[in-house]
Amino acid sequence: MSAHASNDFLANYDGLPISPLVSSRLFESSLEAGADFGEVVRIIQTDQALSLRILKIVNSPFYGLRAKINTLSHALAMLGSRAVDTIIRGEDRYRTNPVPEGRETIDKYFFWQHALTTAVIAEAISHHLGYDIPEEAYLAGLLHDMGKILLEMKDPEAYGVVARDMSKNEDPVPVIEHRLFGAHHAEVGGLMARHWNLPGTLEAAILHHHTPLEEAQALGIDRKSSELAAIVTYADFIAWSQGLGSVENGHIPVHNTPPKHIINMLQSCLEGIMDEVNRRLRAVGEIFHLKTSGIYDFNAVFREHLPQQRAGRTQAELLEEQIEGLSALNEIIREIRRLEREDKILNTMMRGIHDKLGFDRVIHFRLNRANNEVVGHRRVDSTEIPVDISKVGFVLGIDEEGISRALTTQRPVRLTREGHDVKVLDFLGVSEVIAVPILVDERAHGVILVDAFLSGRPTTPEHVEALGLVCLEAGMAVENRQLISRSKELQELADKDELTAVSNRRFAIQMCRQELERAEQDHNPLSIVMIDIDHFKLFNDTYGHQAGDFVLREVAKRIEATSRKSDVIGRYGGEEFLVLLPDTPLERSIVYAERLRAAIEDYGKEITQIFPDCTLTISVGVTTLKQPGGEKIEEFLGRVDKALYSAKERGRNRVCVDQ
Repeated sequence: MSAHASNDFLANYDGLPISPLVSSRLFESSLEAGADFGEVVRIIQTDQALSLRILKIVNSPFYGLRAKINTLSHALAMLGSRAVDTIIRGEDRYRTNPVPEGRETIDKYFFWQHALTTAVIAEAISHHLGYDIPEEAYLAGLLHDMGKILLEMKDPEAYGVVARDMSKNEDPVPVIEHRLFGAHHAEVGGLMARHWNLPGTLEAAILHHHTPLEEAQALGIDRKSSELAAIVTYADFIAWSQGLGSVENGHIPVHNTPPKHIINMLQSCLEGIMDEVNRRLRAVGEIFHLKTSGIYDFNAVFREHLPQQRAGRTQAELLEEQIEGLSALNEIIREIRRLEREDKILNTMMRGIHDKLGFDRVIHFRLNRANNEVVGHRRVDSTEIPVDISKVGFVLGIDEEGISRALTTQRPVRLTREGHDVKVLDFLGVSEVIAVPILVDERAHGVILVDAFLSGRPTTPEHVEALGLVCLEAGMAVENRQLISRSKELQELADKDELTAVSNRRFAIQMCRQELERAEQDHNPLSIVMIDIDHFKLFNDTYGHQAGDFVLREVAKRIEATSRKSDVIGRYGGEEFLVLLPDTPLERSIVYAERLRAAIEDYGKEITQIFPDCTLTISVGVTTLKQPGGEKIEEFLGRVDKALYSAKERGRNRVCVDQ
């Protein structure tokens, strides 16, 4: 395949259309009372498009799995029921037929039956041959011909020529396809399997199910992959022989010849294989509430019960969705505005985008200006797959284009494969994503990437505008909280004593007034303690002002350690401290003062080696509010000052009370 043709497929095709039969059955299941997840899983397993989509999602580089997932049951278990439900609802609501009505050249019901039958036969063969992962053989059979649908999606008219030439039985299908498209369906299927990160064995089986075994081995295909390709080839042939080819024509499928030991084994157990196939197809019929005996009447039974194509969404439904979106937008903004912490604001924003605006994945990246990159910080999505988001990042201007544009223009940007964002899109496993900057103080604080990787919902200008508004509100909320926080910090600095970090005199007196008013209103006790460091001047004169500063800080620390959170501690003067004791009667305040005095005396003994010529003790004055409403602040402070003076007059290192 030419590089141009390869790039065209890689850029324009994100998956396959779901079978209308499966879509209809899933819709019915959603309406059935008591329908369980197991029933949904069994329906999904019959469809090529849904199986491919689920494998593509779990194997995307974003999840960084050590080993690729090669069975549908494992993939579904990893995604979880919530994510699977989102995928199904998305297929139902947003799927569009990539080939306009009237231009289809492949009968989708017939093709679905062929893919499903080939899958069932391949799994049955693998059971009898002892292939280690039979479910992988099932998937290989289900997906082996997906390239035909992709070719039709690319050019319906050209594939009409393929169908016409097939009916003439002149050339094999791959030859006709290659003549018209420059590649046949196995090559296209293999290319897209690699692009969608499917396991290598599946990719090889899809790519080489028409390649002769000797040629495949010459290309270096490993034994397991070549065996799987041979199993698919044989299953494809059996399906065709029973009238269930991928298209309704009599041309024998081009196939590689399985090794002789496989042919011999198949011949010896063919009857057992077909018994298993018939049992499985009868079970498929039960899923769709149809009765079939197996492969022989499978096509006829299903043909008689084709579902009617369900109509798309009405204008009224679209309008209702828009109204719901506006309501959800308002709700998110209200929630953001009432929060105070930055992390809660951003978490609420992301959760709102996911839960209320209906996006499947929201990833927050922090901006690292020093390294010119964005680094993953947090994520919200519907899957149950763990991801170390801190290891996800993109170098700005090298790995991408759209993220840089969003940060530079400060506007949301839609990343598509038409730009230089293929690396980002391939990593996330999507065809489009919206990058929205988070601005704080008119500067880029980070960016979020938002996509609908499960539902496949197409992005509209209204979505982009709504996301921009939500992120703008979140950025403003963070900015406002930062301003409030800075204001509080400045206020605290204005109220603090720079040396000791306790309240300064102005704030201590202000709090004293407030506590006096509260005590008078509530008729509660209020005590006050005044502290003076004994012979403090001696520390300065003997050891210098740095020693004096050290003593002031250490005394302040011990006052804080002795006090309650509700107490107010302030530096009243040079070596004097004030402590307000709300809701504390005189007796308890005396106990507090004595405990503080003893603590300072003990600490003074500890630092005698540092200051051998000085002794650290304190004198303490204590008083309490005598009569609520009958005392002014000046009188209150005057009485505690008098008590302190008495302690100093009586020899220091003691507590005195003014009663």
